[in-house]
Amino acid sequence: MNIFKRLIDRIETLERTVAEQARLIKNLIREGEITEVFDDGTVIVNAQDLVTNKSPFVHFSGAIKEWTPPSVGQSVIAVSPSGDPKRSIILPAGYSDAHKQPHNSLSERKFVFGSTTMTMTEDGWELEGTTITMNGNVEINGNSVTHNGTEIGDKHKHLDVVKGKDKTGTPV
Repeated sequence: MNIFKRLIDRIETLERTVAEQARLIKNLIREGEITEVFDDGTVIVNAQDLVTNKSPFVHFSGAIKEWTPPSVGQSVIAVSPSGDPKRSIILPAGYSDAHKQPHNSLSERKFVFGSTTMTMTEDGWELEGTTITMNGNVEINGNSVTHNGTEIGDKHKHLDVVKGKDKTGTPV
């Protein structure tokens, strides 16, 4: 009978091992939603009722650095190489009903943050916002600078030009 008890113990051990391996594999990659965001580059994610510890979200951190923090409610993927969701790396998961795709052009890149939008195309950039502030020296190289449809670059002309300290009219 001793051999049967050892056999049963061994089978029970194998069953526990298989169950643990299945749990770890299930936890390798999980979809989730950000529940907290921290200014140190980490987030907490609820990944299908498993809550991560503070985990780093993926961003550029080499010679080119980018700070684009995610937001609470954002869909993400928690990757846990060890199978332990408490030790995850957080990746963006794409768009959702709550966070819709801001654009559908395959030849443009668009960033939207609140009421500010930046669109990059093959021909240039377009900035839209309530206020756009540029700090530092600004150098404009080109053949034209316009403001509300009026040329204000180096080839613009003014109305009512007079000599002396008098003010001129508006650019034409």
